[in-house]
Amino acid sequence: MKSLLASAVLVLPLLAQAPQVTRAIPVAESGEVAFPSGYPRYVQGYRPEGIYGMTAYGSAGPIYNGFALGVGTRVRLIYRGPAQFPRWSPDGRKLAFISRLGADEKQLEVSIVDANGRNKRVVFRYAGGQFAGLGALSWFPDSSRLLVPFRFEKTQVLHLFVADVHGASDVTPPGWGPHFGSPRLSPDGTRLLYNREYPAVAPSQWGLWISDLRGSNAVRVTQSAHDQYPDWSYDGKRIVFTRDSDVWVVNTDGSALRKLTNSCCGAIELDRPSFPTVSPDGKRVVFIDYFYGSRIWSVPISGGKLTLLLDPKDPEEDGVGPPSIQPLVMSLPTIKPPTPAATTSQIRAAPTPMEPRRKPVPLFPLVAATGFATIAVLLVRLLARSRRG
Repeated sequence: MKSLLASAVLVLPLLAQAPQVTRAIPVAESGEVAFPSGYPRYVQGYRPEGIYGMTAYGSAGPIYNGFALGVGTRVRLIYRGPAQFPRWSPDGRKLAFISRLGADEKQLEVSIVDANGRNKRVVFRYAGGQFAGLGALSWFPDSSRLLVPFRFEKTQVLHLFVADVHGASDVTPPGWGPHFGSPRLSPDGTRLLYNREYPAVAPSQWGLWISDLRGSNAVRVTQSAHDQYPDWSYDGKRIVFTRDSDVWVVNTDGSALRKLTNSCCGAIELDRPSFPTVSPDGKRVVFIDYFYGSRIWSVPISGGKLTLLLDPKDPEEDGVGPPSIQPLVMSLPTIKPPTPAATTSQIRAAPTPMEPRRKPVPLFPLVAATGFATIAVLLVRLLARSRRG
């Protein structure tokens, strides 16, 4: 009797459990590699100036429209027009880029287009002509705002602007001077990665630094005077950068420093590797070098063999510019709870995609246990009355 009652107590909570719902899980994967290339004045037989998208799967093979493509590679023109420093948004749906306009290229615009190259929106414009340079763009995690680094010619101070379709505002941290460079916003939008440039500062200030958005709580990550072109991994745990003509990777706390290329003594000759960027899945680093123009390479983030993704076979032009890798955000389907019309035997805990489905609990043990418990209670009462009588 006691065992049956215990069984009833254990079974009832299982039937009373509400169905579980599995939420969609975003998974970052690698899509197209966007890069700027082409001629300002389009000539038949040569590619027009703009942003191109490339899917690459192997070493350089066939030549198409002046590109030596990787095996299985496809190249498409995403946006036609002046464009530099393209950057995919975190959701993979938009591209931001910089345009230098006018006969003297003293007009500057930062624009956003959709992934198909349409719906252009200008978010930052400067026509004063007095700027010394503009670095790579960074997206905020909401994929609606940009961090725009801009250096004025007169002061040489690097300013930071937050820009979106509604306008731009100067958010330069106090105390920033000419010796700050290459700022990158962290994937979570809370930290700044930058370098302090040689020879503007003392050796104790050289290298890569991380601070909050106000420039406070700065932490030194590396110590070399020649660390340039830093960028974050998508999980915010590692940094890729260049040092002395090679590509390096390091943890954000300065540990696990490792060189990924060997320009001087390796089997492949590289010339000034620049603008390394980590794939969204965190497995590979893509960068350009300037050997006879410029080429796009890929290397495992753990180190290993270099893969040539793209080699512009055109000695009369500069080749390609800094690459950016598109995130593909995928979701697992959400499991819906049973409808209100479901019978009692259909109610069970919904499994997750990686969890085996629970077997339905049969109703007979519950009915039997409940029936026996009722009979036992009646018998106890009858015995008590008979003793009093």
